[in-house]
Amino acid sequence: MVKILRNILFLGIAASVLASCAADPVVKTNAGNKRYFDAWIHIQKEVEANYPSAYETGNGIWVLEETIVPGALAWNGDVHQYAILEYTVTDLDNVVQTTTSRDIAFKVGLDTTAYFGPRIQGIGESMCNVGLEDALQGMTVGSVRKVAIPSWLQTSSRYKTADEYLDYSVSASDAIYTIKLVDALEDVYEWEKAQLKKYSEDNLGDTPATWPTPDDEENEAFKDGFYFLCTGGPAEPRDIPADTTVYINYTGRILTTGKVFDTTVARTAKDWGIYNPSRDYSPVQINWSESYSDITMGESETSVVTGFKAGLSLMKDRQSAIVAFWSPLGYGYSGSGTTIPGYMPLIFELEIVENK
Repeated sequence: MVKILRNILFLGIAASVLASCAADPVVKTNAGNKRYFDAWIHIQKEVEANYPSAYETGNGIWVLEETIVPGALAWNGDVHQYAILEYTVTDLDNVVQTTTSRDIAFKVGLDTTAYFGPRIQGIGESMCNVGLEDALQGMTVGSVRKVAIPSWLQTSSRYKTADEYLDYSVSASDAIYTIKLVDALEDVYEWEKAQLKKYSEDNLGDTPATWPTPDDEENEAFKDGFYFLCTGGPAEPRDIPADTTVYINYTGRILTTGKVFDTTVARTAKDWGIYNPSRDYSPVQINWSESYSDITMGESETSVVTGFKAGLSLMKDRQSAIVAFWSPLGYGYSGSGTTIPGYMPLIFELEIVENK
């Protein structure tokens, strides 16, 4: 019976949209989408009563459920702040689209080789879609909130009124976000440096080698954001001449979780569930240079991130080392694909070997 009522209501919406378009050709871009979304909200709140306490915010998202606990706010209105979030996003039919939970991803058949765990979300103009930003308003650390965000609010563009968003053309779909606020950060880069410092103290000894020296003002990005430690090699290692070719094995990890996201070692790839049978797991070619900035990888001379090649430049022939660095020397605020999230410090275990 409920399904019949839903279908009748949605058919009524479609007829209403067609009639309004015929009567008035000047229609908001998302007018039809809004009627559909409003009908869904009505069914959930009034007809099926799945979310009887749901309420609407200023711009037009709906808070379906929430558990708010005392704690620091996700956002106090400053231009830029950051939130560490766990979340699951579904469509209006509760089909999971993305999640930070590996268990949920496994259950619904999503790619489990991706990164799973808390993600850092910038809040403020150009850093966050409007709907998610609205959802985070009033949330405190430890709080959980389930919100329905319409497609037209999934944009980072900012307008003065909610009505203006209805004229914004987007490719997104309506979505339900279930969000937990793990932590709130005023400065994400200070957070990264603190993570690196703790990792260094726990794993690299009391005085890990850093490069360049901390007082080198021309290399601001390396201050407190780069750690290097030689972990093995010949008693009298040889320098590597410029413009030569060497081969290395490497394993890349997310610093905060230790998860391997890339490696040249087949056994390691299998252990971490990222093995690709079509890949050649063998040492890769590194094109050495006198300047670390000119070091490249492979016959195609592919560029590599700054922290990776800076670590290599400190090594001598047949040495092994660990290099850890923050996101400004890695993949920045955007991360890389599904395996490296934004604002994430990384670890690379490096080993220069004889040949491929």
